[in-house]
Amino acid sequence: MPISPVPSRDSSIDMHKLAIMSKNMNAQYENISSFLDRFVGNSREPVNLSIIEQTVDCSRQLESNLRHLRAMLRMCKVKETYLSDEEFFDCSDEHGDIQLDKQMTDEFKQDLTPVSKVMNNTSNASEVHEHPLYSHIRNLTAEQIRYAKAGVDEGTWELFCQDGAMKMYKREMESDDGCMIDPLKSIHSVEGISAKEYITCFFKSEYKPEWDDTLVKLNVVETLDPNTVVLHQLHKKVWPAAQRESLFWSHLEEISDQKEDDAFDAWIVCNHNIDRDDVPLTNPSCVRVGLKIAMLCQTIISPDARSKSRDQITRNDISVRIFYVASVHPGGWLPSAALRQVYKKEYPRFLRRFSAYVVEKVQNRPLDL
Repeated sequence: MPISPVPSRDSSIDMHKLAIMSKNMNAQYENISSFLDRFVGNSREPVNLSIIEQTVDCSRQLESNLRHLRAMLRMCKVKETYLSDEEFFDCSDEHGDIQLDKQMTDEFKQDLTPVSKVMNNTSNASEVHEHPLYSHIRNLTAEQIRYAKAGVDEGTWELFCQDGAMKMYKREMESDDGCMIDPLKSIHSVEGISAKEYITCFFKSEYKPEWDDTLVKLNVVETLDPNTVVLHQLHKKVWPAAQRESLFWSHLEEISDQKEDDAFDAWIVCNHNIDRDDVPLTNPSCVRVGLKIAMLCQTIISPDARSKSRDQITRNDISVRIFYVASVHPGGWLPSAALRQVYKKEYPRFLRRFSAYVVEKVQNRPLDL
């Protein structure tokens, strides 16, 4: 009967990092508690918005640390047992301190490789939130949530494409250097797909070459945490323009606390260009684009299925509502008229192609809500 190896505790968890995480989590908890005590006890005092924002940041950091800690403990329990699966579950009936059920362990084994990779190659959760990018990521994500959900007022936005459930709008705009950077916004809906499924296909770097036919090469420069990466992409050359490439951070976040009233959940991915001295141009003739992109997805359950339990909901009961916003700086001057002709064709094509890819990718999988 095959058995699992017995790694030492030191090889499973870095105790120094765990101590740092513990210290930071205590500080985060104290900051949240101190604020709540003052807020509840002094309801007539003016509210300091900056302190509220800091407290929200502390809450998010604490939540992230707890998720990482839970993953670490689950990994420790799975990896350090020398029993086979059957022996492990027999033992769990006799010992109350072992609470993992078979379903939980099976789910964790599927996630073990990416979690281990992140833990070995990145800082612990508390150090992650000290990364210089995180303040920018939090601010931009909040901004893009508001931007994606805002209405498309007539006179501000111009509808330039409508194809079934998909509507695409634009605003003509140029940067200070005279380059066209027209903001685009799309509202779309796809039947039989959850928000989590749709957004995961958009975020995960291993899927990008399968649906983005502009890619020549993709490199994961840095993994800050399982939901935040830095990517470097080389795109196909479109003659006679110079070949383009992009360097940007990409962040995935569940934002169900900000979902619309008729939605089951909500997720967002934000992408934004960055500069890094350690990532030079692929070759001197390339041009690096600037970009600010967000995709916000919400699962919508049909009215006649809202009384069903989570396990009873099927693909026939759901759809995903998509808000996609993008503003791209070409990195160098190109004729605005030509660029506008290109994006009027390519953006609708991208959304149709990507949606079809997601449908095909998940059609034989259990629904992931």
